[in-house]
Amino acid sequence: MPENTGRRRIFLAGTLLTLLIALPAIYRAVSSVPENYLRETGIYAWAVLGLCLAWLFLNRERLLSEAGLPELRHTLSGAALVASGVWLMAAVPEPRYVALGVVSTLSGLSLALYGSAGLMPAVTTGVFAFAVAFPQVFSMYLEKQYSLTTTRILAGVLTLLGYEFVRVEQTISFTDFSGNPISVWIGAPSSGIASVTIFLSLFALMSMDYQMSWKKRAALFIFGILGTSAQNILRLVLIVLAGYHYGIDALQTVHDYAGYFIFPLWFAIFTLVYLRVAEG
Repeated sequence: MPENTGRRRIFLAGTLLTLLIALPAIYRAVSSVPENYLRETGIYAWAVLGLCLAWLFLNRERLLSEAGLPELRHTLSGAALVASGVWLMAAVPEPRYVALGVVSTLSGLSLALYGSAGLMPAVTTGVFAFAVAFPQVFSMYLEKQYSLTTTRILAGVLTLLGYEFVRVEQTISFTDFSGNPISVWIGAPSSGIASVTIFLSLFALMSMDYQMSWKKRAALFIFGILGTSAQNILRLVLIVLAGYHYGIDALQTVHDYAGYFIFPLWFAIFTLVYLRVAEG
């Protein structure tokens, strides 16, 4: 009992110190971001962070039951997470990375002090890190090819629907019903990388709750990736059709909000299928 009390005090002191480091880092990060920051970066990383925190909250009894003395591997891994988190808070003035630094530091403390109970916080930190870094790495190496493929598929669907347009690489150009020319450029955000990132993050969290054979998991993963790509094509088709029939203002409105309705609906369907397969 005294040992548990000592570790609890160390954890609370570490949490307080983390907050003291984080507050000026958050202030610098928020002060330096442009006015259209969320429009440029999206909210998907923050959505994944919220889902990770919710998952940890729902599994809190499981976490508490696994609390115990840390082994050397727990201590070393936790120290690495703490060091990485402090460095992120001090060196990278960008809100997502500051948040990642806070999460990394706290999960590192829990891993170093409570052993196996810190494994799940460490894994969720990895999920959040993936959500922050993957779109940027993807944009550096695969944006062009992925966006071109998405544009070709969109063009094929529009052709099947009987709409006239001109495609030049990643740009779809057409004339709306009022005779106004409209051009839609399909970049990394429009090509669906955000929804793919959220799907992969959610799939990782779900995989920690259910044990199943690798064949079932692989089949569900492929089904999920195909469905996520299909729902994004549907979103793009709706965007273009809104422009065709109602003009550029309607196109912009659908562009800004359609994904918030289509992706949750798709993921609800995927979750039902996942649970049906996972439960036998």
